[in-house]
Amino acid sequence: MKLIDLRTDDGSRHFTRLPKTASVEDLREHLATMEGVGIGDLTGSGAAQRHLEFSYQDHQFWIRLDRQHFHFFVRNPQCSDVHLYQVALHCLKLLGAG
Repeated sequence: MKLIDLRTDDGSRHFTRLPKTASVEDLREHLATMEGVGIGDLTGSGAAQRHLEFSYQDHQFWIRLDRQHFHFFVRNPQCSDVHLYQVALHCLKLLGAG
């Protein structure tokens, strides 16, 4: 898996996207099984506006949903790629590579 480094207007980093092969509720439950993850809010309504927030290794993350993918972001763009890989690979176990 290759990470991406796309910056948003607020400076956050979009670091990967994975296929939407499970519900956001299933993804939330799966993330909760990862040691060190603190699950936050699931906000918004409608598939295109929903965000799942969580923390890992003292960094703030969120996942934005669209119709076909989960898009993963980290608030601090200097977050270690190791942590980003750990999050992405954990979620890949549930979602697969598509």
